[in-house]
Amino acid sequence: LEQRLEIALLSANQVWWEWHIPTGQLRTHSVRECILGYNHSQINHDLDFWLAALPPEEREPVWQSLQEHLSGNSEMWLMEHRYKNADGKYSWVLEAGKVVSHNSDGSPLRMVGITQNIHEKKMQDEELQRKNARLTEALKLRDLVMAATSHDIKNALNSGWGFAQILKDEAIGKSKEFGVIEESLRKSVELISSIHEMSKGHLYEAAIHTVDISSIIQESYEFYAMTAHSKKLELKTNAHG
Repeated sequence: LEQRLEIALLSANQVWWEWHIPTGQLRTHSVRECILGYNHSQINHDLDFWLAALPPEEREPVWQSLQEHLSGNSEMWLMEHRYKNADGKYSWVLEAGKVVSHNSDGSPLRMVGITQNIHEKKMQDEELQRKNARLTEALKLRDLVMAATSHDIKNALNSGWGFAQILKDEAIGKSKEFGVIEESLRKSVELISSIHEMSKGHLYEAAIHTVDISSIIQESYEFYAMTAHSKKLELKTNAHG
């Protein structure tokens, strides 16, 4: 049964261990090579071996976390950290353990746990975080560019609208034509504003509205009819047909 359990754990890239706390003996149970590339002949079955396999900067945090559990301040000991592989490189692992027996004086006697190699998953998570960070920066840059561009375009359109007002006041008998120009400029400003908002990812705020296609065709006809008339062309539309 124990052998079958060890094989099942190894298939999940895990090994289980037991630590006799008073003596420091820490035995890793495995019927194959350890998940970190060690075999039993390379492993000293004591706590000092595994503490030495920790990166120097992680030894104190791991030890403090372990002491918190030994002091009874947690139901389980859970921690992600790194161990040195048999090839000298460091791999991320997830440790889960629990004190299962105590001495007569209440001090911890034996602890058992599982170590899982999570290095590949950790690397994938970190790469995903880097990609998300780059994407966030790219979206911020996009918003800045869109904001500056839309601002400049709206300023130009507003200037055109202002000149149209001046020309409208000076023109005689052209109020309808200038009215069409004003309306087109106004709608252009609204369109630029909408595009800017959509570029910021607010598509989820968009609502469905009924669109009067006939009025759009009529407005477009009125706008281009002036140019057509100046070129002695005749435009025809059947917006209601």
